[in-house]
Amino acid sequence: MAIKIVRPSETQHRGYSEVLRLELWWDNEMLCFRAPAPGEYLPTPDQFGAARLAAEARASSSQSRADSTESKVSRA
Repeated sequence: MAIKIVRPSETQHRGYSEVLRLELWWDNEMLCFRAPAPGEYLPTPDQFGAARLAAEARASSSQSRADSTESKVSRA
């Protein structure tokens, strides 16, 4: 299915995918996806990866605190 492309500026191109139900934005040599209803951009792969690493670090820190608390309780 063809996507009609609009050029709001020299560096921006955008279109709408009926299949994905997302706006596709090409801006400064980067492809981004935007949900039209809330108007929010979906995370890029780099942003998603950074968020995943941050969540894993928080989980590891929480587990370390839980292990420390458990160790203190067992010693008491």
